[in-house]
Amino acid sequence: MTDKEIMLAGFTQKILREKGFTEWKIEFGRASNNYGLCKYKKKVIRYSKLLVEANSLERSKLTALHEIAHVIVGPGKGHGPLWKKACIELGGDGIRCYSTKNTVVIKGKWVGTCDICGKEFFRYRKPKGSLTYKHSTCGGKLTFKKEN
Repeated sequence: MTDKEIMLAGFTQKILREKGFTEWKIEFGRASNNYGLCKYKKKVIRYSKLLVEANSLERSKLTALHEIAHVIVGPGKGHGPLWKKACIELGGDGIRCYSTKNTVVIKGKWVGTCDICGKEFFRYRKPKGSLTYKHSTCGGKLTFKKEN
């Protein structure tokens, strides 16, 4: 494990223990499209090695607080008001997903751009079916193209 991974795992475990969740484990995986993931059945919080290394420890701690809030509220609550409250009480920002505004992202080979708002979306594998999708936030058309 890298120094950042050791510090992030220690930060996460400390808060989990303080909250009484001593059976939870911390893992680091190869995902590049999700910074953190809470797996209730396995009692695991998994972080992206790539995103942890690409970003500051402080940015990674926000993800830790996000995932710990999921642990606290339990399965089926998503990013609703209970989760948001728990996240903010822990010291997090209560934001449901990271964005390119606050996070260094790992760009995928496939890039989709919204024709209305200009937001970019990255895919690491060729999108299945059509290469055109609807942007759920603004209703624009996303067209994916392979980057070189």
